[in-house]
Amino acid sequence: MKLVTWAGASLMVVLAQLAGAQAYPNKPIRWVVPFPPGGGAEFVGSTVAKKLTEALKQPVVIELRPGGAGAVGAELIAKASPDGYSLLQGQLAPMSIYPALHAKPAYDPNRDFAPISRLVLVAQLLVVHPSLPVKSLKELVALAKANPGQIIHGTQGYGSGPHLAMEWLKSAMGINMVPVHFQGAVAAVSALVTGNTSVQFAAAPGALPRIKSGKLRAIAVGSATRSPDLPDIPTVAESGVPGFEYVIWYGLFAPANTPKEIVDKLNTEVVKTLKDPETVRELASRGAQASPTTPEALAKYLREDQERWKKVVKTAGIKVK
Repeated sequence: MKLVTWAGASLMVVLAQLAGAQAYPNKPIRWVVPFPPGGGAEFVGSTVAKKLTEALKQPVVIELRPGGAGAVGAELIAKASPDGYSLLQGQLAPMSIYPALHAKPAYDPNRDFAPISRLVLVAQLLVVHPSLPVKSLKELVALAKANPGQIIHGTQGYGSGPHLAMEWLKSAMGINMVPVHFQGAVAAVSALVTGNTSVQFAAAPGALPRIKSGKLRAIAVGSATRSPDLPDIPTVAESGVPGFEYVIWYGLFAPANTPKEIVDKLNTEVVKTLKDPETVRELASRGAQASPTTPEALAKYLREDQERWKKVVKTAGIKVK
C-alpha cells in the first residue's frame, strides 16, 4: 500500500511539473544582471528582455545585482527555484574566470546552472594612449623589451578579464609591464585617456568613440576574428600570439534542474529574438554581436572557455583569497 501511495505521489509531482512547464510562463520573469547599472551588461539584458516580454506575453524584468565581479548575482540564481522564473545573464567573469580564481567557489557554473543560449559576443580591443609611440603589437613588444617595467597597463580590477588577458599577452611575448588595478571599466578607461596608464584591453563599445576621436589608438583586436568596426586592425593572434582569444560573452542560464521543456521554450524565443534584424542592429550599435546557440553548444563553449582561463591563471600565478 505504501509503494502504491509513493508511486501515486511521485506521478502527481511529475504531472504537476509537466503542467507547470506547459503553462509557462504565467507570471513575471526576473532576469538578473550581476553588474552595475549603465554598462554594456545592462544594455544587452534590457535589449533582449524587451523583445522576450513581447514574445512570452509576460514581463521579463531586469534586476541588477552587482558585486564580486558578477559572483553575487550568479550565486543568487544558483540557489533560486528551478521553475524558469529566475534567470541569470552569465558572463566571462562569473562563469569562466571565477572558478579558476577560487579554491572554494560558492557555486559551480557547470553543476548549478542549466544553459539556455549564448546571447552576444563583444570584441575586446588592445588600445594605447596616443603618446605611446607604437602602432602595432610588434612595436609595443619591442618598446616593452627595451624598457622593462616602465610601461603601465590598466585593468578593471585584480583577476578581471582585462587583467588576465594582459597577463596572457605578457607571458606569451616575454615582456614586463606593470599593472594598475581600477574599480571597473569606466575608471580604467578614464585613466588611459588621461595618460595615467599607457595600454589596456577595453571593450569595443566604450573604446570605439575614443578611438574615432583620437583619444585612444587601437593596435590589436582580442577576438579570433577582426572587428567589423576596425577591419584594418589585426587580431592579437595574427600579431604573434597564436590561439589568443579574448572576448566578453554573455549567456542566459537558469538554475540547475529547471524542466527541459522550459529551457527549450526559452531557447526558442531567445534565438528568435537574436535573429530579429531590429534586435541585431540595436545590439550592433553598441558593439555587441548577436550570437545565439543551443543549450548544449553554450555548455560546451563554457567548458572550453573555463579551460582557457584556468591555464592563464595558473601560468600567471594569480590567486584570490
